Formats: sequence, structure tokens, C-alpha cells
Amino acid sequence: MMQQPYCENTFSVNFPFLAPDGLRILHSAKMEKPMPLRIDFSHEVAFEIAAVPEVQAVFTSQLVNPDRQFFVWTIVPKRDLDLYRRIFQQEQSIIGKWSPLHFDFTIMPSDGKEPTALVTDPSARLAYIKRAE
Repeated sequence: MMQQPYCENTFSVNFPFLAPDGLRILHSAKMEKPMPLRIDFSHEVAFEIAAVPEVQAVFTSQLVNPDRQFFVWTIVPKRDLDLYRRIFQQEQSIIGKWSPLHFDFTIMPSDGKEPTALVTDPSARLAYIKRAE
């Protein structure tokens, strides 16, 4: 197993959304340049879906099995065919980039409920939540 380099300074990055896992750029004064931002696959998928402005939250879960099944729950304010079509376009883009994986996408309207309370799968992990305005 490769050991991560020691970093003296850690600071938050200001993105237009909250990253629940605390995305960080690691920087060491002993290094000539900052280390690149490390984003895991869950966040990459969430960022693509969240490019649709109405998306409130994205949850992900990956089954560790030979099928490489990856689950994605997208929370939106309400049922809206145009909104769903725009999210479907993002999902198609994700499938095209990551064709070896098998995706299971679900879009759920929050209908005024707290988005974080809607996905009850114990393996689901919050990958994106829209900042309150």
C-alpha cells in the first residue's frame, strides 16, 4: 500500500456547494507546488449531476461485487419532466464515460421535505448537497 505524503497545512476549498466529506486540498510548505485536489468517484458523479441547478442533493453507493454496480439517488424539489430530461442527459454522459460500471439512477422529488431524510438505504453516502440560499 502506497503511503500518503505528510502535509503540514490543510485548508478548505470554497466551492459553490457543501461537500459532506470535507473536500480538502493538501499543501505542504516543503513541496514546491500544492498537491492536486483529490476527488473520489462518488463526488465526480455528483458534480456532473449537480450541474443541473435544481438538484438539491446526490447520494451514492457502490456494491463491492463483480458486477461493479453503482447506485445514484438524485433529489430534486418536485416532479418536472423538463428537469428530469436534463438530469437524464447528465446520467447518459456519466454512463458514456464510465461504461465498465453498471449504474442504477433514481430521481426522487423532495416535495418540501429535507433531502437528507429521503434516502434510507444504509449504504448510501451523501456526495452533494446544495447550499441553502
